[in-house]
Amino acid sequence: MYTYEIKENGYVILKNGRAYIVQEEPFIPNPSLTYEENAKAQILGLEAPVKEEEDLKTRMANMEIAMANMMGV
Repeated sequence: MYTYEIKENGYVILKNGRAYIVQEEPFIPNPSLTYEENAKAQILGLEAPVKEEEDLKTRMANMEIAMANMMGV
């Protein structure tokens, strides 16, 4: 689970309560956004691959069930 903390000159993304990514000036990904908006966007990017992997595992399990049913197993 990812959370974030806003600092004076940037933000920290935490993974399970531990510092995972530190973003400070001048290395903020999108300077036109606030630190909070940047942190939220970065967390969405980190979580997207996890969701895709979970979806793929579910699809594979469903395919295995369908194939077993087709073969009469």
